[in-house]
Amino acid sequence: MADYIDMDALHAYGGFTDPTEEDDALLELLISTASGAIDNHCRRKFSCTETTAITFTRDNGLLPESGERTLWLPEDLCSVPTITDTPVVTLIPYATPYNSIVRATDEGYWPDPCVITGYWAYSLTPPVVIKQVCMRLTKWLYDMKESGDADRPIISNGIVIMPAKLPADVTTLLEPYRRTLLP
Repeated sequence: MADYIDMDALHAYGGFTDPTEEDDALLELLISTASGAIDNHCRRKFSCTETTAITFTRDNGLLPESGERTLWLPEDLCSVPTITDTPVVTLIPYATPYNSIVRATDEGYWPDPCVITGYWAYSLTPPVVIKQVCMRLTKWLYDMKESGDADRPIISNGIVIMPAKLPADVTTLLEPYRRTLLP
């Protein structure tokens, strides 16, 4: 998982003018925690730096039934993929992130196995809103680091224990980015 903001952006946003090494170490941990909380809440990753291959087979349940041409992707795909047998396909929707691939009628059906390589994330770099939410959430975690309130995070031995819920403004900003999962 990649962090969605860097330390310089957080320093500027949070007003950290002269942080100690201890503060910076904690802030690095909190940036990673906030980035992970965003991914978990939205059910997707918002950035990707390298390609990954996913193998689709009937055994792992990722290939469609025989005779079907639509391949539903288990994750967002933000790049035009490389597919093992290089078929003619249509990526759905017509802009990233893609969530399915349809083989052309004259291209036959999906072979078993089929390997698809690409950048598996919402985008190569996180949208501005995601960066803003990450700064807000990281600062919120930092400000609440010593609270014992059940709705606020507690940091124990360098481990961040997340509260039961994220702040309302954070969830409101993230709502349009939540991935809908099929039953």
